[in-house]
This record gives sequence, structure tokens and C-alpha cells, in this order.
Amino acid sequence: MAGMSDLQHERGLRFSEVVPFDLIAVFAFVVLADAALVSSPVRGSPLATLLGLVLLMFAPGYVFVAFLFPGTRVAGVARFDSLTDLGRPLRDRGLDGVERVALAFGLSLALLPLLGLAVSLAVGGFTEETVLTAVTGFVFVGAVAATARRYQVPPESRFVLPVERSFDWVRHGVTEPSTPTAVVNVVLAISVVVAVVALGSALLVPKSAETYSDFYLLARNDAGDLVTSGFPTTMVSGEPQPLVMAVANHEGAATTYTVVVELQQVSANDQVTRRTELARATRTVAPGQTWTLRRSVVPTMVGDNLRLQYYLYKGPAPGNPDVASAYRHLHLWVTVTAPAAATS
Repeated sequence: MAGMSDLQHERGLRFSEVVPFDLIAVFAFVVLADAALVSSPVRGSPLATLLGLVLLMFAPGYVFVAFLFPGTRVAGVARFDSLTDLGRPLRDRGLDGVERVALAFGLSLALLPLLGLAVSLAVGGFTEETVLTAVTGFVFVGAVAATARRYQVPPESRFVLPVERSFDWVRHGVTEPSTPTAVVNVVLAISVVVAVVALGSALLVPKSAETYSDFYLLARNDAGDLVTSGFPTTMVSGEPQPLVMAVANHEGAATTYTVVVELQQVSANDQVTRRTELARATRTVAPGQTWTLRRSVVPTMVGDNLRLQYYLYKGPAPGNPDVASAYRHLHLWVTVTAPAAATS
């Protein structure tokens, strides 16, 4: 039985030396991450942030490291000793798995600006699709080139991902009775996984305070551009006054908004003594989009220091809106005069 186990172990190692499991796993992750990032359930979620970080900050650098260093550190083999052996050619140096992972992050940071420049020159701008396509293409070409480089290295010095050996180690640690070292190793491995998951959740799960909606008014200047100043202070009763309102959705999900516009007469203690509803509109706005409402208001009251009040609600608005119930609110102080003909 022992001889058969050793024979199976040797065959497994030969298979690992032929098949670049690490490069296949990295490229498979990139493809799956691309599919997940463009799907609506994942887009904008903490999972999308995690996938995007690994995709951009690890995958490009890893395949580039694999291309530069096809060999591994082997005990007793000086030519694959370390990177400090600067006197030997680059192709004759080797890295172990930990060094590859560490270098992958650093090289990814160096490669991303170059990929960004290439995308900008090729298509003239950045979109999610163009970035994903560029990274996926780079990882694919890099994985193919790295595989070809590995085949140029002798099998005993070639870097391989010891998949079978790892499974054997785990099975041995679980099945061996009364092995304190195995128990400690399992506990440490579980602790590391729990710590990584907890840290990732704390960094990636968005807080409720980060979701909000911007609500603001716009006016046209002399050049015809929309600006956040120069609002009208005088109106004429019965004559339409064009005003522009905007709602920017940063809630992280599609949101239905209702806007109510009122002209109010207010007492000295800020009590509404008279009100007239001038407009009401509802729109469902996609996350990250802005709803711009161009609506002329027609005042029907006449007086000084009248308040043109805007209420914003999530969902439907009540019949008698107020500041307390509104999600957001804005106002302008205006003077409404009677028409010239009526005054005459």
C-alpha cells in the first residue's frame, strides 16, 4: 500500500509539472469575476468591490511574475536560490509561492497605469467594459506566455502548484490521531481565514450613512448654462417662471422620488398661513443617475417675502407635505407682483 501511495504521489507531481494549475486558476477567476461584475445582482455590491480589487490588484501582476520567473526555489540548486543572486540571468532565478503573491500586488500597481494608457489611446476613454476587456486580455496573453516559459525550465526546477501535496497534507493532519502540531496548524489556518473575512467585511460593507440623495435647484445664466446661482427673486402672478430642479441618486439602488412645489405665505414665527401647490412630479431614478426636472411654475398669490418651497420624498408624497415629513427640502424667497394690466 505504501508503494502504491508513493507511486500515485509521483504521478500527481508529474501532472502538476505539466499543467500550470495556478495560471489556469487565475485566468478562470478573471473570467468568473468579469461575468459577476457585469451582472445586475452583483454590480455595486460589496462582493463587486472585492472581486474588482483582486482582479485589478493581483491577477495582472501574478501572470507577469510567472512570465519573468518560470522556476522555483529548490533546495540544493544554486541557480534557483534567490533574487539576490544578481549575477545570474533573470531566467535562471526562481521564486516560491509566497514571493510570487507578494510581487504580484506590486507589479499590478505598476502595470495598471500602463494598461490605462493603452485603453485611453485605443478607445479614447474609460468604461467598465473597456477596463475589464483590457485586464482580461492581458491576463490571458500573460498566462499563455508564462506557460510557454515554464516549459523551457527543467521539470525539477519548474514552479508548480502542489495541489495533490496540499490535499495529502490536509488529509494527513486530520486523520492522524493525537498530533498537537496538526491541531495547532488547523486552528491557525481557521483563525487566518476568519480574520481575513472579518477585515474584508469591515472594509467593503458600505455604511448606511454613505447612501444619500442630492437635491438642488438650478437657474440659467446669460450664456444659457445651468448654474446654482442667479435665481429669480421677483415673479408676476399668472405668468410662468421657468425653474430647474435636480435629484442625484446616491442611494445605491433605484429609487422613486416625488417632488412637490408650493408657494407659501409665512407668518413672522415661520408658520404657513396660506399655501398653493404649483407642481407635483414622480420619477424612478437609477443608482448613480440624476433626474433633472425643467418645470415652469405659475404663481397665483401676490405679496412680498413669499416662500417658493420644494419638497422631496422617497416614494409618494402626502397630500399636505411639510418640512418634517420630507426627505429633502429647498426654498426660495420671492416677491410676486400683480400683472401690469390688472394694476392699471
